[in-house]
Amino acid sequence: MADGGSARSRSGKAGSIFSKNVNRFQAKVLQKLGKADETKDQMFELYVHNFNNQVLSANRLQKELKRYIDCVKSMSAATRSLHEALESIYEPDWNGHESVGTMRQTSDLLWEDYQNRLVEQVFNPLLSYQSKFPEVKRRIEKRGRKMIDYDSARHAVEASKNKKDESRVAKAQEQFDLARTSYEDINNELLDELPNLYDSRIPFYASTFQLISSTEGTFHSEIGKTSLQLNSVMDKLFEEGSKGTYNVTRSNSEAGLHPISPTSPSSIGGGDNNSMFSISSTRTMDIPKPDPPQFTNEDNEDDSEDHNYQVPTAIPEDLNDDDHEYQHPPPARPANIPSSPPATQNGDDLPSGVLYKVQAIHDYERKDDDELTFKKGDVIFVINYDDPDDEEDGWLMGRIENSDVKGIFPENFTSRL
Repeated sequence: MADGGSARSRSGKAGSIFSKNVNRFQAKVLQKLGKADETKDQMFELYVHNFNNQVLSANRLQKELKRYIDCVKSMSAATRSLHEALESIYEPDWNGHESVGTMRQTSDLLWEDYQNRLVEQVFNPLLSYQSKFPEVKRRIEKRGRKMIDYDSARHAVEASKNKKDESRVAKAQEQFDLARTSYEDINNELLDELPNLYDSRIPFYASTFQLISSTEGTFHSEIGKTSLQLNSVMDKLFEEGSKGTYNVTRSNSEAGLHPISPTSPSSIGGGDNNSMFSISSTRTMDIPKPDPPQFTNEDNEDDSEDHNYQVPTAIPEDLNDDDHEYQHPPPARPANIPSSPPATQNGDDLPSGVLYKVQAIHDYERKDDDELTFKKGDVIFVINYDDPDDEEDGWLMGRIENSDVKGIFPENFTSRL
C-alpha cells in the first residue's frame, strides 16, 4: 500500500508540474501576442546581464589558467629532460661537474613549487568562486517561472472580474496572492544578492591577479639566479675548452707503439732495439727498410732535434726554396670547388674568361632566379663568380655554350670535359 501511495504521489506531482508548464507556455504565448501583460524590471535585467558577463569572464580565466598550468608542467618536464641530458654528458673532470647536478635539482624544485602555488593559491580559489554561479543561475531561472505564474494569475483575476462570478473571483484572487508572494520573495532575494555577487569580483580578481604576478615573478627571479649560476659554469668550461685544457694528450706510446726516430734511417728495419714498431712488450716485427727521403742540407739541419718527426709521404715543390719555410699541405678542398682555374687542360680554344667545360649528365630545372636551367648533353662553360664571396660548396658558375645566359648550377649534375 505504501508503494502504491508513493507512486500515486509521484504521478500527481508529475501531473501538477506538467499542468504548470502548459499554463506557463500559454501565458508566454499571450504575452507575445500582446494579449496579456508582462512584468518588466529593467534593474533586475541589468543585474542578470552583469551576472552573465561575470560568469563568462570567470570561465575564460579558468580555461586559460588551466592551459597555462598545463604548459608550465610541460615546460617543467622539458627543462628536467634537458638538464638531465646536460648532466649525463658533462664529464666528471670538467669544471663545475657537481654544480651542474646541484643546479638541476634546484631547477626541479623551483618548477614543482611554481606549479603547486599556481594550483593551490590561484586555480583552486577560482574554482570555489565559480561554484556559486550554478545555484544563482538556477534561482534566476526559477524567478523567471514564478514571474510567469504571477502574470498569469493576475490575468486570471482580471478575466474573472469580467464574468461577475464572486466565487470565481475569490479563487482567482487567492491564487494571485500566492503567486505574487512566491515571485516577490525570490525576486527580492536576487535583487540583493546579484549586485553583491557582482561587486565581489573586484576583490577576488585583485587578489587573484596579485597572486599570479607575484608567483610568476618569484619563480622567474629564483630560476634566473640558477640560470646565471649555470651560465657561469658553462662560461668557465668554454674558456678552458678554448685553451685546450681538456684535450687528450696524444702519444704513440699510448697505443703500444714506439715513436719513429729519423736520426738514423739506416737503423729502420734492423733487428736491434730501434725497430720501427713494437707490437707488445714481448713481440717485435721487423719492417723492410724504405728508401730514405731526399732532403737538401739546408732543410735537414735541425731534423735531429725533432724526435717525433714522421716521414712525409711527399715533398712540396717549394721545399728547396731558401726563402720559404716548410708548411703542412692545406686541408683538401671539396671536390666540387675548384681551387684555381685549370692551366691549359682544355687547350687554347676556350673563349676568354672560361675556366673549363663540362657536359650535363642530367636535366636540371632551376629552383631560384640565380640558377641555370639545362638539359642532359648541354655543354656549359665554367666561369668565375662575379663576387668570390658568393661561391657555394658543390655549385659552379657558368653559361651554356652559344648562350649569354649564365647562372650557378650543381656540379654533380655535370661531367668535366
